[in-house]
Amino acid sequence: MLPMSLLEFERQFLSILRKKQSEPVEKGLFREVTMGESVAVAQQHEQQTTVPNFDVVLKTAFPVVHAVVGDAFFSWLAKSFVAEFSSKKLDLARQGVFFADYLQTLPQLTACPYLPDVARLDWAWHTAYYGADDEPFDFDSLGCMPAQLQADIVFHMPRCATFVESQHPIYRIWEVNQPDYQDEKKVDLTAEGQTVFVWRHEGQRQMVLLDREPKEVMRLFAAALPFAEICEKLASVEGMPSAAAILPYYIEKKWLASFSLPNEVKCG
Repeated sequence: MLPMSLLEFERQFLSILRKKQSEPVEKGLFREVTMGESVAVAQQHEQQTTVPNFDVVLKTAFPVVHAVVGDAFFSWLAKSFVAEFSSKKLDLARQGVFFADYLQTLPQLTACPYLPDVARLDWAWHTAYYGADDEPFDFDSLGCMPAQLQADIVFHMPRCATFVESQHPIYRIWEVNQPDYQDEKKVDLTAEGQTVFVWRHEGQRQMVLLDREPKEVMRLFAAALPFAEICEKLASVEGMPSAAAILPYYIEKKWLASFSLPNEVKCG
């Protein structure tokens, strides 16, 4: 018999944990180990901790969503989310990336169309905390790039950066739901949409509300377009500066952290 893959092993193990204790356990998964009490204990532990613990995990990752909908409804969201996704993915701790999309499918939230984008902003802030810092920008390699290849350069945002664009005032919603916010908490949900950039630099998370120019610029860089194409698109927008003129500014702000080419080029 061929050894089973790690993925199949994990799937069968989760299946065992979710069986009722009276149901037979398939033989062969742990041919060298006696299941008995260890499976029973694991079943009991999962039943007691999976949803409550994941409830806490989601509240930590999505504090503004939690603040907006309240504790009871958020707990229901967590339970329904686990029920929906636990059969599709093995690592519940990484499923937060799907939470915003899941909210978008719920008929119970049709009156709150802004909530999925608020969740995306929450998740961007959460993941920026755990993101690794980028290496210093390699100006030397950029400076010695052959002229004939410069049009093909693709500039990249920091690895943990997220460009969140919404038709709703998500920055305002996020702002007024911070624990230390003291000013007027009224939010005009009919206000124009907002675009937010979240990144991490030297261990510090940062968030900024983008106005027209940086929104247009960062939308193009977020799409990982070749620099020549970015130059063309910005030139077609009335009132926008040239990409070549503003590039040093965005690198200096640490909104662009690295660059690449379709084919690696070594200088010197």
